[in-house]
Formats: sequence, structure tokens, C-alpha cells
Amino acid sequence: MSKSNVWTTFWKQGFPTSFASQFPDNYTGTLAKFWEDQFASLNNAKVLDVATGNGAIALIAAKTAQEKSNNLDISAADFADIQPTENSNNPKLKDLYKKIRFYPCTPIEELPFPDKTFNLITSQFGFEYADRARSIKQIARTLVKGGKFLAICHHERSTIHKSCLEDRDAYMKGVTKLGIDKKLIELAKLLFEVASAAQARDIVNKQPIRRLIETLKADLLDLSKAFPRATTSIYLNGAARYLFGSFLTSSDEQKAKIISALSDELHASQSRIEQQIHATLSDREVGICEDLFLSEGLKKVRSNFLVDKSGDNIGWIFEFHKPNC
Repeated sequence: MSKSNVWTTFWKQGFPTSFASQFPDNYTGTLAKFWEDQFASLNNAKVLDVATGNGAIALIAAKTAQEKSNNLDISAADFADIQPTENSNNPKLKDLYKKIRFYPCTPIEELPFPDKTFNLITSQFGFEYADRARSIKQIARTLVKGGKFLAICHHERSTIHKSCLEDRDAYMKGVTKLGIDKKLIELAKLLFEVASAAQARDIVNKQPIRRLIETLKADLLDLSKAFPRATTSIYLNGAARYLFGSFLTSSDEQKAKIISALSDELHASQSRIEQQIHATLSDREVGICEDLFLSEGLKKVRSNFLVDKSGDNIGWIFEFHKPNC
């Protein structure tokens, strides 16, 4: 699956952020407050959120403008084939989505907007994935004089990056070494004809299903002890519970889709994690980005960590302005 298809598939799930388990309805806490503060005083302005995903930051802009009775013209672009208004499963966001123009299949490197269009261009955990030199040229080109680019990016000294490394290690152990996903698929196929919990109880006492289940239980326990918070651990344990719950009473067609999707989504998730690790900025890359912004005539306002209340680094803030002259 290609890089863009991996993210297209993810965004079809309808979550506004890429951290679905932590922020199912949109960002909260320090991240939300940061963006709300940026939009609160902005009025009669054009805003573009790049690498928007399902529009998390654009949604915060729309909500803040609504609360402040401000006028914002909001656009949001992503290189994936996003369709947020169609895929969102959150009724609380539907009215806000109507206030945003989305541009799917639109990478930062190839923005289709005229010169000097936007007062503010934003990005959260997206700009760093793109070709930075080409993206910065596009950002500088489409900002009006006096306009601003503001981004929060993944950094190698952030807590999020540490979590990604843990997820990668959990995948290597649970999938590459232990093959838990293959064992779950094997079990699902053995349970395919089972239609009730009672039937399941009868069949699981037969060999070799009993041996398979015991092996799976031991592997999942081993994985969970080593990586209790990792996405891979949570996903595989959830899949195991699902096989003895809703899976049993699903239609044959639905069961076939579940078996197919079980491994596909796990591998897609790992691909997204690998991309995130690759995109994460080092101190050296921060310096390179700063030089690129300056070479395009933008002025540095700040370049530093965003820190939450507990003192953890969330990500790296870039704020650059386009001079008025």
C-alpha cells in the first residue's frame, strides 16, 4: 500500500486527528489551547491548514471563529484523498465541517492557490512529512505580506516520538517475532462457521484449537507486559477479544471482511508509524528548516518546544512571518 493510500485508508475512519484513541473528537488540553489562542484574535482573514488530515486544526479555527463571531475563510489541504464531511462519524462536527473548504490529493509541495492568498497557514504534525524545501517555497509564495506560517512538528525529543519508537518495537515483537496476527487470522478461520458463544465453547475445547488459543494467550500476555501502552499491543488484544464476541454473530460476508482487514490495518498502522518516525525532526533538521524559511524571505518569530503542563515536550513550534515590505 502506497504512502498516500495508507493515510487515505486511515482518514476514512472519520477521526479528526491521527491520535484517535487519545483525541476521538479533536485535540484537547495544551494543543487545543495553543490553536484556540492563535485563532481567537483573527478576523476577516484567510486561513489554510496544510497536511490537514480530517481537518483537526481547521475545525478548531472554525469553532473559535464561531464562538468569537469572527469572520474566517478556512481552507484545508492534504495529499491523501480525504473526504472529511462524508466520513465523519461525529455529529457534533458536521456543522463545523460545512465552514471549511477541503482540497484532497493536494500536497504542500504543489499548492494550487494564487500568490499572496493567505493571512495564516497552519500545520500540525504534517509539514515535516513533506519535502521541506519545496513546501517552504509554496508557503512563502501563498502568504500575503504580513502573513504568518505556524506549525507544530514531531521532534525526536518529544513524548510522541518516544511512543512511536515503542510502537515500532512492539510491532517487531508481536508481529515479526511472535506472529500474533497470523495466529489470530488462523483462529478466526477456525471460528468462521461458529455462530454463538455456546458453539464457541464446544469447539475451543478441541485440539488443535486449544493449543492455538493457549499459545495466543501466552504471546499476548508477553507482548502486553513488554509494551502495555503500545498501539500494536492494544490492537492485537482487542482483536482477540473481538473474535469471541461480535465476530461470532457476524454474517459470513462480514467475517470475511474482518479476517482480511485484521492484518491489513495492522500493517497500515505500522507503515504510518514508520513514516512518522522518518518525518520526526532532529535538532539539526530544525536548523535546516530555519535556514530554508529565512532563505525564502520569512522572518523567525519563534522556534522552540511546545510543552504541556506536566513538562513534557509535545512538539516543535515553527512561527515565521512574511515581512510587510
